[in-house]
Amino acid sequence: ISTESDVVRVSLQTFSETIPWTLDSTDGEKTIYVQYQDRANNLSEVYQTTVVLDTTPPQIKSAGWKEESGSQKLEFEVTDTLSGMDAMQISKDLSFAEALWMPFSSSLNSPQFASNQVVYVHFRDRAGNISTILSIQPLNRLFLPFVVR
Repeated sequence: ISTESDVVRVSLQTFSETIPWTLDSTDGEKTIYVQYQDRANNLSEVYQTTVVLDTTPPQIKSAGWKEESGSQKLEFEVTDTLSGMDAMQISKDLSFAEALWMPFSSSLNSPQFASNQVVYVHFRDRAGNISTILSIQPLNRLFLPFVVR
């Protein structure tokens, strides 16, 4: 087993269905190569597979309330360049005690959350990394008196 395509230079290991393997700690795509040798010392072809190491949580670019045609919705701009976005949790409570993970969406129109309250949100990527918690402040509204003369 090697991360270099020239596996001939690597010392042989006893066959096992699972072998612990440590990748270098840099996030990104990794190619792993393996070659087998039977009891008669015949070598197989070199097999390879590619895996992605992702230890970086999603990055929240922006999040907030948006009002359109009298209705409010939450909008999110979140990125994860390696494994992609998976899910999000939204809660009125910072502990997320009652919140369930839901599929990621860039916007949410949900009657259980009102634009006049603080809500908390965090996001999970497909590798299981979870973003920091973001508090979304209430939508500020300014009401002016209506005067008829």
